[in-house]
Amino acid sequence: MPFFLRLGLSVLLTVTGIYLHAQHQVGLEAQVYPTGVIPSLNYAMPVGQAGSLEFRVGYNIVNHRDLGVQDDEKGGGFGGSIGYTPHLERVPSWCAC
Repeated sequence: MPFFLRLGLSVLLTVTGIYLHAQHQVGLEAQVYPTGVIPSLNYAMPVGQAGSLEFRVGYNIVNHRDLGVQDDEKGGGFGGSIGYTPHLERVPSWCAC
């Protein structure tokens, strides 16, 4: 896939978010780097008033070509993550935000 097409697709997917009911959120994300791309699907759900629980599933596509010690490295694989984001009611006094 040409670099500019990957870059444009990553920008489009990064800014695209589909907001569901309340504060549930589904979004698409793409991380593009010189030898590959990682498209992923994100889901966030509120956990009370304290924060949100986030899930991510993606696929890493690698085509290293001859850009390093390896002559022709190609591959891919699925991955995922689970995270928690706390929501602060006010900015802490120690933060210079």
